[in-house]
Amino acid sequence: MTDVVTRDVLPPHTELIKGSIKYVDARGSVALQDGPLFQSGYNAGKYDPSENSLIVFKTKVLGNFEECEKRVRNVAYAHSKQFPKDIRDDADVVIKKEKCDKPEKPRYACDLLTATKTGKGREVKFNVSASASGGAEVMRYVYSFGDGSEEFTTDNDEVTYTYAKDGQYAARVKVQVRVDGQTRVAESDKCAAAVTFTTPPTTTPTPVTPGKLPETGAGSIVATFLAVTGLSTVGFHIVSRRFARF
Repeated sequence: MTDVVTRDVLPPHTELIKGSIKYVDARGSVALQDGPLFQSGYNAGKYDPSENSLIVFKTKVLGNFEECEKRVRNVAYAHSKQFPKDIRDDADVVIKKEKCDKPEKPRYACDLLTATKTGKGREVKFNVSASASGGAEVMRYVYSFGDGSEEFTTDNDEVTYTYAKDGQYAARVKVQVRVDGQTRVAESDKCAAAVTFTTPPTTTPTPVTPGKLPETGAGSIVATFLAVTGLSTVGFHIVSRRFARF
């Protein structure tokens, strides 16, 4: 495979340790920049059938939550030129505070909504990050795509949606959580994402009808000149495109 790209989404309540990202294969390890892996993705280039490689990095726990423990999810994606559709994998980790004797209270939140254009027309991939602890359990996600369509409820934290026309859309998601036998809803401004599609305007050339000579006169001479130069211009573009293909 070629143009193998890997992208990672850090879980909430964690922070990357700068300078810790490394690409490891049979030849050794190479330090990577901090940004690409968590933005557009790191392009490892060619990947042979017998090859095996790793991207490793370190994070630290921020501890910016009140409960004694928090379950978070790390999500990774990979694609290549031959397989342009993202392959997704994830891992849940429970963060526990040391010497924490606080009584566990149900806590839940919608932490983040990301929107990624797939490059296939107006198709967008949405991914939700939610957290729950203290007996709370994430049940379902309610997506609102901002185009007037009905809300979509599912137990998947990732969905793909195609918009019917260009425009500016404000997508949101609500998380349904089960707490003490009841259903609660978690919402957040972080679980909103703006999506915009615009089609660039196209210019249609004015057709020239050959075979009809204009009337004589000064104005007609100018019209004849414009018609001839117009045809020459069209012919030049056609020829130049044909040469560009070789």
